[in-house]
Amino acid sequence: MTQSSDAMPDRLRDVEHLEEVMTAPSPAVIAALQQLPGDIIVLGVGGKIGPSLARLAKRAAPAKRVVGVARFSEKDVREKLTQWGIECIAADLLERKEIEALPKLANVVFMAGRKFGSSGDEEQTWAMNALVPALVAEAFAGSRIVAYSTGCVYPYVNVHHGGATEATPATPPPGAYANSCVAREAMFRYFSRTRGTPGRIIRLNYAIDMRYGVLHDVASRVFAGAPINLATGHVNVIWQGDANAMVLRTFGHCTVPASPLNVSGSETLSIRLLAESFGQRLGKPPVFTGVEAPEAWLVNTAQATRLFGYPSVPFGKLVDWPPIGSRAGCRASARTRTTMSAMATSEPRLNAKQSLTASELDDVGALVREARWNQLAADWRIFLEFGRLYTAETDEGRIVATTATLPYGGRFAWISMVLVTSDYRRRGLATKLMQWAMRDLAAGDVVPVLDATPDGRAVYRRLGFVDSWGFQRLRRERRGVSAAVAPPAGITVRPLGQADWPALCAYDAAAFGAERGAVLAGLRGRLAGADLVAARGNGIAGFLLGRDGGLAAHIGPLIADDDAIARALVARALEAIEGPLFIDLADSKAELRGFLDTHGFAAVRPFTRMLHGTSTRFDDAARTFAVVGPEFG
Repeated sequence: MTQSSDAMPDRLRDVEHLEEVMTAPSPAVIAALQQLPGDIIVLGVGGKIGPSLARLAKRAAPAKRVVGVARFSEKDVREKLTQWGIECIAADLLERKEIEALPKLANVVFMAGRKFGSSGDEEQTWAMNALVPALVAEAFAGSRIVAYSTGCVYPYVNVHHGGATEATPATPPPGAYANSCVAREAMFRYFSRTRGTPGRIIRLNYAIDMRYGVLHDVASRVFAGAPINLATGHVNVIWQGDANAMVLRTFGHCTVPASPLNVSGSETLSIRLLAESFGQRLGKPPVFTGVEAPEAWLVNTAQATRLFGYPSVPFGKLVDWPPIGSRAGCRASARTRTTMSAMATSEPRLNAKQSLTASELDDVGALVREARWNQLAADWRIFLEFGRLYTAETDEGRIVATTATLPYGGRFAWISMVLVTSDYRRRGLATKLMQWAMRDLAAGDVVPVLDATPDGRAVYRRLGFVDSWGFQRLRRERRGVSAAVAPPAGITVRPLGQADWPALCAYDAAAFGAERGAVLAGLRGRLAGADLVAARGNGIAGFLLGRDGGLAAHIGPLIADDDAIARALVARALEAIEGPLFIDLADSKAELRGFLDTHGFAAVRPFTRMLHGTSTRFDDAARTFAVVGPEFG
């Protein structure tokens, strides 16, 4: 989002260092703003988030005009913004004439609004959160508008079910603040629909930096020995630098009418866990009151993750960065770091599963998000229905590590989904689960196969796996120039039909080395535009499937008689699929790689296909262009 996680410092020395790190733009932010037509105006720039967002925009696109608008009741805010190259205009957005006098720049970030604390002055809250958006939307009808909102427009949701999605109706509990925010969104949607204004509504939940927010409050209360009320026991948070980066990149994803986008961290965080973590760092046990409610204001960020990837600063890094501007932060900085693994004291028990409860699906989904992998619940269900899932669980029943196996035709079986959450790593859980899975496969006389990342390859070689061949994960951010390619003479590329299915499964089995129709059926229909077949007369000459994912859509397998047919299949899919897209392409397919390079794909990471005790592959190298993915083969 801003910088990569690896580039982040272990400590933030002071406010100046924090602001420098927070506003260092990533290549993705630079590319997004430099491709964005027109200049940027930030309405309500004087709040907690505004200055860092405006500075990030200016650093990412220094040639653009970045204008900040606020009352500027605090002189030092205006001086700081001016030093950073932000043009400042003082205005009262409750005054129509002052809005009309503002420069009508092409891109608007709307940040103005009244936050919590409406009691006794509800009229002012409604005016700021409903009237001002209407005035701004009318005046800037010719611009793009990315407007801040809040996750508080949602009702409370179960803390175990992943948070409210953008499809969840905006029906908050009673109260002026949350309901006035629903009105704010309605104003922007109304003017977007009636005036054709492209827009996006950012439901933020909650942005923090080390000077304020949930982590700062919890650490300060632990340090002071003040009781922490657990009634609001779970939250989402995101580092302000990552939130700013996502918001600015959202200009490239505006819609008509304006549509909501949840922005937050991907984890549901326990306030109790946060407090205990800070208690270990500060040497003070936290004091709790109340009990955790079963519901909270939580959001699901899968849509933002698909657009932008995971935040660059994970939860663990946020906890390791102590608060700035508090005695608790100074005390935490002086102590030796206590890792989250120190909080995991009991040895997890190992289980094999053929089904998962809803909360267990949440657990394995959290493992995927933490690892920044792409799988969804539908992928886990394939393992549960046709393979086996091995897990490590805490005494409370939380799944903290997994390994999955998927047998193919009694000849070989895939091992994948080797995941361990950060606070249970370096305990040998992955090795224990792998060895258990391999013993079961050996008992069935099938060969274990897996696809290894560079880091995992050395580990698997010690377990007896041997390199066979390689492939590259490639990613395209969005549909670019036309990829239309005519199929070769005698070949017809068309959507897959039910009548094609038996022949397709037989064709695939001959190329893959085993029948896997059940697994392919679990992919079918998950990605519109990717279910394609290449026909030669009444026979199959190639096919492509695809699926949705947490980070991006994914096309594969791609099996075809030759390069020309493979290119025609891929080209048809690229024309139909709009957003981010993965493909896992065999290293040997240089001709197709060149085609993908010219259509916006870039390498993400290499994989090595490894077989236990042998390098002899089961599949047909000539016809295997792209695999389903490292989890399925």
